[in-house]
Amino acid sequence: MPIPTYASWLNLIEVEFRHITEFVISNSTFGSHHEIERACSAYLRRRNGDARRNFDRRRAEKEARRKRRARARRMGRAA
Repeated sequence: MPIPTYASWLNLIEVEFRHITEFVISNSTFGSHHEIERACSAYLRRRNGDARRNFDRRRAEKEARRKRRARARRMGRAA
């Protein structure tokens, strides 16, 4: 299969496949394609859930910082 000259997007895909290979497929024995599919799906659900929790945590931290700055500005003006 020929690879396009400017295929930098492939680097992003390769990282994802490396993680699946490392965390799901390596050192495993699967009896069928269905078992591999289930294992990959379970890994992706867990990984995406972790990403969502991290995103929500970062968003909450950003909102808390914004509120602290606003409160500090109000206190500075009131003084």
